[in-house]
Amino acid sequence: MDDAIAKLLRHLPRLQDGSVEWATIKSPPGEFLYVEYSREALDVLDALGHAGLLTVFDWQSWSADAEAFLQHVDRIALADLGTLRKLVTAIVRADRFSEGTLLRGFETGAIRAIVERLQFLSASSRERRE
Repeated sequence: MDDAIAKLLRHLPRLQDGSVEWATIKSPPGEFLYVEYSREALDVLDALGHAGLLTVFDWQSWSADAEAFLQHVDRIALADLGTLRKLVTAIVRADRFSEGTLLRGFETGAIRAIVERLQFLSASSRERRE
């Protein structure tokens, strides 16, 4: 298994346990609300990038597909690697323009489902090679 994917998979227990506070919504007086991501969320984000799940493509044209996955997280269990890359990229990039999109990915379980699916695809790939 690729070392970067192995490092990402180490985050899976925390993604699955449901008790992690991925971010805090900040509301300074006289300022706009903003999201402050926890160290754990930033570590997962970094691991997603190192695992090759961020890609260059027209993510805005794919935003309706990304929204469908966020609304129906169970569909991620059938996604191929290319779709996982598009979904991660769309969530991360959208967060830059609509702060909180990444938090939604954590809260809906989409990030967890992406990592679980990657785990399955990695195991399947390894079995085919053996």
